Amino acid sequence: MPSENTGNVITAIKFCKDKVVISFGKMKIDLCEEAYTSGYYYVGKSFTDEQIAKIERENQIGFAMKYAKSVLSGKLMSEWSLRSKLYEKEYTKDIVDEVIIRLKKEKLINDKAYCKELISYYNQKLYGKNRIIQELRLKGIFDETIKELNFPEATELKKARALLPKLEKDYSKLNYVEKKQHVYNALIRYGFSNEVAIEVVKKIKNNSVAQETNIMRRDFAVAVDKGKKKYKTEDGVKAFVFRTMQAKGYRLVDIKNLWEKST
Repeated sequence: MPSENTGNVITAIKFCKDKVVISFGKMKIDLCEEAYTSGYYYVGKSFTDEQIAKIERENQIGFAMKYAKSVLSGKLMSEWSLRSKLYEKEYTKDIVDEVIIRLKKEKLINDKAYCKELISYYNQKLYGKNRIIQELRLKGIFDETIKELNFPEATELKKARALLPKLEKDYSKLNYVEKKQHVYNALIRYGFSNEVAIEVVKKIKNNSVAQETNIMRRDFAVAVDKGKKKYKTEDGVKAFVFRTMQAKGYRLVDIKNLWEKST
């Protein structure tokens, strides 16, 4: 059927490596393969302005889909991350929204499935709930999806307990009080809750009396050495040593005994 706008008539069709160039006189449209094969084009065929607008939109979607699938090839990605990549290519929100809808229908975008894969990976790394949620947000998972996730306390405790031998080894040169504090802090950094960290710290074994004594003497010697470098008077050194040792959890009576023996 003749077009109301006789200027929109195909004057040439050129096949290139990754596109088909449709010419309407001086105007040209680069069609992706999907857009070309989904239509019916031949030299002499005419189109209304509205039809050409629809072709151009579908063509943009086709190119965006091709790019999105190349990005997703062989891997899962969050919706937000893919949207960001499409926006970097300067596709409009309208085009990006349509691409996301189509990809979801093809099950190439699924934030819930992506979360499941990520959580499995982070559980193997013994990350706690808070760290996992932080990592998911960095990967572009929306809060509405995160709110649906479940982190059983039994699983959190199991992971934290599995970390304990490594952390005890990392802080084996510290006295019992400091070791407990450092292990607690490490568990918090790994993303475990305060409650889980406190429960696991209870399992830390106390040092032997001999170990505690040797560690205390070492810490005292280090504190005295630092104090002498910072202060010129004995009172200044003494105050520094007492502050430092008390901060490490040592009893005042034990610090006094060491000080008296050293002077």
